[in-house]
Amino acid sequence: MEFVAELVSALAWPIIALVALVFLRRPLERWMRERPSRIKAGPVELQWDSLISKVQADLDQPGVPDPAALTSSAEAEDRDLYLLARANPPIAILEASRRVEAELRRRLSAIGVEVPQQGLGALALLADQHRLINEATEKSIAGLVVLRNLAVHAPQRVSAEEALEFVALAEATQYAITATGDDRRPDPAGE
Repeated sequence: MEFVAELVSALAWPIIALVALVFLRRPLERWMRERPSRIKAGPVELQWDSLISKVQADLDQPGVPDPAALTSSAEAEDRDLYLLARANPPIAILEASRRVEAELRRRLSAIGVEVPQQGLGALALLADQHRLINEATEKSIAGLVVLRNLAVHAPQRVSAEEALEFVALAEATQYAITATGDDRRPDPAGE
């Protein structure tokens, strides 16, 4: 009997916390989406706005270089794509997909292949036939096509986080396309 009393005593607060989370789930989700600028719990208080203002003031001091000036135009484009993913997730997905397609078109044109007006999936197959990409990159592109199509047909269901993940995958795929430089992978048949 004493064991049961100790067990109930030990489990009481976690059960109460879990029940509270279940009942307060929606208000907590709403609160987290609104990104509060200040939290106070007892003697501890956190205030983001003042910290952001202080950092901004420090960055505005003479002699502190502008971070945008320190990045290349490609890095700035990538940063802009991540910002777009937060603001308009479906458009960011379309733009990231377009960039992968443009890289495939560039690579195919560079070896003298007449590039047809086809979609990303067909271009990936063509690039594979010309040994510009490997099977893993082709599969990655096929996955991007599926995800892009889902975003196009149900844009309201695409979250910023999903768009950010898509952009990262598209950038990794684009890197895989360009990683071999202008060298084509060897033909196993020796052609």
